Amino acid sequence: MAQQATTLSSYDIGHVAGLANKEDVYDVIQNIVPFDTPGYTTLPKVKAILTTVEWLTEGLAATSTAGHYEGEVITASARASRSRKLNNTQIFSLGTSVTDTQRVLSPYGIADELTHQVAMTMREVARNIESRLFINSGFERVSGDDSTIAVMASLRATGWGTAPSSAVNGAITTAAVENVFELVFTEGGNPDRLFVSPGVKADFTNSAQASGINRMFNLAASDKRLVANVTVYEGNFGTLVVVPDKFISQSSVTASAHAFHLLETARCQLAILRPLKYVPLGKLADSTEGYVVTELSLKVLHASANGFGTGIST
Repeated sequence: MAQQATTLSSYDIGHVAGLANKEDVYDVIQNIVPFDTPGYTTLPKVKAILTTVEWLTEGLAATSTAGHYEGEVITASARASRSRKLNNTQIFSLGTSVTDTQRVLSPYGIADELTHQVAMTMREVARNIESRLFINSGFERVSGDDSTIAVMASLRATGWGTAPSSAVNGAITTAAVENVFELVFTEGGNPDRLFVSPGVKADFTNSAQASGINRMFNLAASDKRLVANVTVYEGNFGTLVVVPDKFISQSSVTASAHAFHLLETARCQLAILRPLKYVPLGKLADSTEGYVVTELSLKVLHASANGFGTGIST
């Protein structure tokens, strides 16, 4: 039966924004854009006191199996000089501006617009740092001057030496990881993290669980779960925590730019000259303005502590 002409309905009162009925708006803002930064979070932080950070490396002479005469006069052997390495700091910054009118209003999901925008901006700066650490091109540092922006060298830079690496030129496998692991181990490094892109992480799990690979599960009989994940890999040369990182580039096309990273995190330090913080600016308009800023550099204390598999496709 049709509605009576005199009946008042929600269509008459209004059920969309701007009409009489109250809106039904969920008071929690949804944002699933990735902002987790395992590299930036995991690497140890040290204090920097200058825009250039430096460190020293040295090595040992090659082994010798030669003997010596009885009563021989021992002379000093030649020693290689220490090598001085460096990187420069990079400024990471983004600005914020919110009108003072908006600050006194009551938006859904947040208490204060400025506070929310500052928190969002801090996440964006952290993402930028993560992307710089694992950038797949332009690894080397730019020293900078009054007309050139200073850029820090990234993990794959060669300015402090060439890290052990292997051209995989295809999908990741446990054999490819073992190959790079062996190269690093032979050079004296002890990597503890395997950083990979999301797609490469899935490929690595598939490789580790392939037919013929020994694996062990410790599950209760009543636990009806299928575990298809590798979070810790114990290989011939040590144990690696497998870390998927959304800011490591990946592609279905084999290219040397795409890589997996074996890192000895204790020897990959972030030297902080200016900690991440919000800086308010003076009043120039009917708004509240400021910026989020940090200045830091990367110290790879020895190139051979890390290793890379290049040409990775997924």
